[in-house]
Amino acid sequence: MKRYLVGMIIPFLLASGMAHATGTNIDIKGRLIANSCTIDTGTVEKEITLPSVQAHDLSEADTGGDWVNFTLDVTKCPAYLNTVTVKFSGTPDTDDSTTYKNLGNADNVALQLATNDVNYGNGSTMKVNVDQTNHSAKFPLSARIYSPKGGATRGTFNSVISVDFTWQ
Repeated sequence: MKRYLVGMIIPFLLASGMAHATGTNIDIKGRLIANSCTIDTGTVEKEITLPSVQAHDLSEADTGGDWVNFTLDVTKCPAYLNTVTVKFSGTPDTDDSTTYKNLGNADNVALQLATNDVNYGNGSTMKVNVDQTNHSAKFPLSARIYSPKGGATRGTFNSVISVDFTWQ
């Protein structure tokens, strides 16, 4: 009987030893990402040609050439997205930080980027609602050659602006 009893006690001792094992944590990580909108192909490499301006027409401060209207387009936004924001960045002009530096050789001129009397200089943002019918967003903008302080000289004009889109 003793052998039988010892045979029964040993499995209980082993089982109780396993019940006192140390716990461990399992760290599980992941990411949830949202579908994004698509930046329209005409917006990805947008090139705006501004009309020529006579240098003497920009001889006084706060004068500019004709505005050229264009849009930045975002399409195929998921139905749950409500807004799209664009952030503008580029080298600001030294005479007016709300404009962008001319990289050409004409002096005292800059690029002015605006819509509805709001200038969009370096670091500024513009937010538009997503059209829920066609799941797109359009950013209506205008650009022109501008002379913040006057005294424009003839030469070439070139300016570069980068845009970053975010959606919510």
